[in-house]
Amino acid sequence: MITGVPIRRTALFLTLTLASICATTSEPAYIFIIIDDMGYSLDRGEQAIAIPAPLTYAILPHSTHARSLATMAFTAGKEVMVHLPMENTA
Repeated sequence: MITGVPIRRTALFLTLTLASICATTSEPAYIFIIIDDMGYSLDRGEQAIAIPAPLTYAILPHSTHARSLATMAFTAGKEVMVHLPMENTA
């Protein structure tokens, strides 16, 4: 489940949305998948990096395993980005 929505329903919505986009334009549609909030679980991070797909990984910079997971993902040829929270701290 993704935020309380069954995955089948989410996949159907995504499929229908992509179909409608592709039907209205001659441009190809692209999907970018970002694995978010990485850095606090080394085991889950390693599993995510092992997924054989061109994924992007957003790593929380001050998390426990940020440096090692970023290095692993980069070494595996994956795209890595900083997940910089933008909460107001004032």
